[in-house]
Amino acid sequence: MLRQICFEDTQFTNPMRLFIEILRVLLKYDSIVMKKLTMIGIGHPFVGNFTQEISAVAQFRGITKLDLSFSSLSDTTSTNTFAEYIKRDQALRSLNLNCCRLLNGESTAYLLRSIGDSTITELVVDFNKLTGQVVEDAFIYMLTNNRLFQTISASLCGFTENFIKTRLLIALGELPSLNQLYISENRIGDMVELKDLIIKLLTTRPMLHRLDIRYMYCELDVCY
Repeated sequence: MLRQICFEDTQFTNPMRLFIEILRVLLKYDSIVMKKLTMIGIGHPFVGNFTQEISAVAQFRGITKLDLSFSSLSDTTSTNTFAEYIKRDQALRSLNLNCCRLLNGESTAYLLRSIGDSTITELVVDFNKLTGQVVEDAFIYMLTNNRLFQTISASLCGFTENFIKTRLLIALGELPSLNQLYISENRIGDMVELKDLIIKLLTTRPMLHRLDIRYMYCELDVCY
């Protein structure tokens, strides 16, 4: 019984079409229960989006682990399509959106709110531009509405110093099951104040056993 499929580097036309056809064939078999799906590099930013691919994936029910790292969610259509998928299928527990070119504020915010309404426990959003008031509000909504998070990785997301100090760490500190947190390479200038916030986080979250806050002291010029 097929339970996992991995499809990588599909940034050219023929592999993308092949990927969609494979999924369509698999849908014909009731015996196939796919729990883990890896689609790395879907929808190359210089070729197009991956709306067709995610629409095909959305036809499956019960996927618990989905890896879309290095795929392109830079356009509104792809991001909104994926957000709708998350809202429909509540089986998803692990989601990797590392370096997915989340650039559009409104659609990114919609996606984050959809994750907040889900039952996802493990989230990776490293190397995405999660800046601006709308996106920051949605990120906090996600953390306050979904109390199931156990792992959050949000390194190199362009978080501002004010957002980290006044909102992000406070919201993270209220997650009851958080045990792994990665927020490295987000700018913090006052390390003394950060130290106090981290100490409070560690003392209020006894389940937290892994914390990555490397390179929080330097200005980074990142190309998303």
